[in-house]
Amino acid sequence: MITLPIIIKESITIISSRKNELLPYFLVFFIAELVTRFQVLYLSPQQSLFTVLATLLFVYISLVGGMMYYYKLKHQDVAFKKSFFAVQPMLLTIFIATLLLVLGIAFGLLLLVIPGLILIAGWSIVFPIILFEKKGIFEACKESMKRTKGSRYPILFNFFFFIFLSILANLPFGAKVETFFSALVLSFLVAGVTLYYNTSTYLIYTKLSKNSESV
Repeated sequence: MITLPIIIKESITIISSRKNELLPYFLVFFIAELVTRFQVLYLSPQQSLFTVLATLLFVYISLVGGMMYYYKLKHQDVAFKKSFFAVQPMLLTIFIATLLLVLGIAFGLLLLVIPGLILIAGWSIVFPIILFEKKGIFEACKESMKRTKGSRYPILFNFFFFIFLSILANLPFGAKVETFFSALVLSFLVAGVTLYYNTSTYLIYTKLSKNSESV
């Protein structure tokens, strides 16, 4: 059984106990956030080509960084470079899955809200399943729904906790980042929140996968 306090406590324990080896992955999240902050800060709407390129760079770094981080959490002794090359074969599948999941959740939220929230929790471990079990997108979605059944409330509470932390990270600067320094600080804070959420997602995946194997 998983609860929000357990998720938070064990995620923080993982991060604090392995902070030195996880630092490069935090920096990847930091760079991804920095790209999007600099995009807002320095690119005008007229520079559409550069805006598109910056957005694509942010998406690539975020996806690769997230998958590399999952891989590192599972394979503790793996080097940073090896984790980068290990996730590349799955990147296209992960990208397509991201698009489909975003569209599905958005449709669910627009429809009646509740279906969207169910999908947020039910599909929460799709990416680790694709990465580690080499399942296809639809099979991974089905398996994620199956494994998260009975645990969706704490998973959803953890998602809301992530949103809450993200709001807190943005509070010091209001709605707009206007200086280089504020972009650096905000990117640092949001990268920390991202690190927590990815850690908690991996933790949920491992716990639910163990439960599934024991059934």
